[in-house]
Amino acid sequence: MSQGNGHYLRHLPTIAAQIVGRDHEIETILATLAAGKHIILEGPPGTTKSTILRAITEAVGLPLYYVAGSGDLTPSKLIGHFNPAHVMKDTYHPDHFNEGPLMHAMRGGFLFIEEFNRVPPDTANVLITAIEEGELTIPRYGTISADPDFRVICAHNTLDDVGTVRISRALYDRFCCLRMDYQSQEEELEVLSRSVGDADETINLVAVHLVRATRRHKEIRQGASIRGAIDMVTLFHGLGLLSDLSYIERMEEAMLMGLSSKVWLSDACTRLPEEVLNDILDQVLMSLELEGLEKSFAFGAAFRLDEDKGEEEVFRDDVEVDDSLPKSDPMGQKREIEVSVDEKDLADELKKRAKDNPEDVSRFLNQHPEIAARILASPDVLEMYSYIKDKLDEELKEAAKRYASRLIIKIATKIASLGVKSGNLEAVADYLASDEIEIDKTLERIVERPTESIEDNLVVLARKPERKGCVVILDHSSSMQGIKVSIAALTAATIALHFKENYGVVAFATRATLLKRITQTVAPTVVAEEVLSLDARGYTNIREALQLALGEVRSYDHKIGILLTDGDWTYGGDPLQMARLFDRLHVIGLEDPHAYQDFYASDGRFHQTRYGSRIEVLAKEGRGMFAYVRTIDEVPLALTRCLTS
Repeated sequence: MSQGNGHYLRHLPTIAAQIVGRDHEIETILATLAAGKHIILEGPPGTTKSTILRAITEAVGLPLYYVAGSGDLTPSKLIGHFNPAHVMKDTYHPDHFNEGPLMHAMRGGFLFIEEFNRVPPDTANVLITAIEEGELTIPRYGTISADPDFRVICAHNTLDDVGTVRISRALYDRFCCLRMDYQSQEEELEVLSRSVGDADETINLVAVHLVRATRRHKEIRQGASIRGAIDMVTLFHGLGLLSDLSYIERMEEAMLMGLSSKVWLSDACTRLPEEVLNDILDQVLMSLELEGLEKSFAFGAAFRLDEDKGEEEVFRDDVEVDDSLPKSDPMGQKREIEVSVDEKDLADELKKRAKDNPEDVSRFLNQHPEIAARILASPDVLEMYSYIKDKLDEELKEAAKRYASRLIIKIATKIASLGVKSGNLEAVADYLASDEIEIDKTLERIVERPTESIEDNLVVLARKPERKGCVVILDHSSSMQGIKVSIAALTAATIALHFKENYGVVAFATRATLLKRITQTVAPTVVAEEVLSLDARGYTNIREALQLALGEVRSYDHKIGILLTDGDWTYGGDPLQMARLFDRLHVIGLEDPHAYQDFYASDGRFHQTRYGSRIEVLAKEGRGMFAYVRTIDEVPLALTRCLTS
């Protein structure tokens, strides 16, 4: 029974005393709950979301029902279901219904759904009636009305893109939203001290600085939370009891065990988590200047803290460069730029010059093959490749393409499993297809076929995948250079690894070309190399490209196109009519729009869109997603939205 909305606010001091910091967040959550609203908490793992909720429910005396979001969460697992044995033995009766967490919470309590963006849409939509109308109607059971203290609290990490779905606007609109980020350094030190004690302040200080450094490192997409520091310190003390390792060896071992599974490397990173973490530990120990603590740079790279800029700069201590790279100034004269490991990173300098001075960069790499081999084998090749490929010596050109394609496949492999199980729940007479029994249809089969075994009569709910055909449609007109080429190759390779079959590749400029038929079997590495080999030239004929792609998917139940381009159509006519023939035409744009323009499409309809961004209308007409991508790291999220929409 409800105790009144003011009941939540009275417990503020008790709840705040249990949590380090977070006063604003606690007040906001309590005010939201007191107003009778449901809430979504957004933020990375380890930001006290579940800790605050447990403290709130304990203080106010209400139960907390926990649900982990996943692609296997069906509506009946959330709501509940009739007990099959009791129904078969007796009949449908409310007493035979096994209530799920949603029904329990509706009787007075909090339903907490972790990883909310992993819940399939058909399951998530069950919440709409419950939170909007305050009631839920269950066939053969009846209607249950929500207690005034019923609340739904959801949490998710917006950076996550594996196994996630896009939450519908209809559902999002029914929640309030609070963004939660990491706590301050002082607060995290206090959390760590409360968790493991402060007998050794040095290891506590290093652990907190270390996890905070992982969050801003350029090779790490998502760093470790305070849980990583807690695990590291706990392991550090445990190693002290069980081994004769030195202090610094214990620290390193505890860090590798406690943090290597908690950092999420950038998709463009080619190193192991252990290598990156060792580098960060070097930097942390140097920046803290702890007396008596020194660590050798075991992986050939170190980080130094630039006190003027407040940034981390990477340099290699295993590269000696005595040569200089010439660059032409506006007066036409050459000036020598010293490139050394003590002044700036060589690869960064080459990347900067590749676009405007590809001849100079190519000449330098041709003259220094050993240095070129290291640079072309690094992620930097993805930004330089298209500018310099035709100016490199033949051997280096092949090496650059090989390195770039391998790196692209490595990145694509990480993101190819994105998305949840596709397809709708269907009743199938195959008990091995799912553990979700469809009671009604199973009972009907038992009545119709009483001599058959239970297994043969079982009907289950399973997600039957649609027969999808996908074509990735890639622009290679004259403006598609630099990192855009690598993004196009990464998109094609990811689709190849994701679909494995039933996908095609179309490349287009002034004319469209079929790189891979949808019925062909081609290795993803070959697909990546073919895209990398495309010459950037000509105009942008999107209409012909869409027409060619439609011919490939015409026999499929679900026709999907993923168009990647950096500009408006400039040749071949208006492609909007072609876009409407896809079930889903998703568009990934590679150029930012800056102004608005009006135009009339071929069907006479008026559109206003951002200048240079009529391609956004293509996604609208094709009922697909639209996203801008500027870097390699943004590709996974864009493809996730396309493939899970």
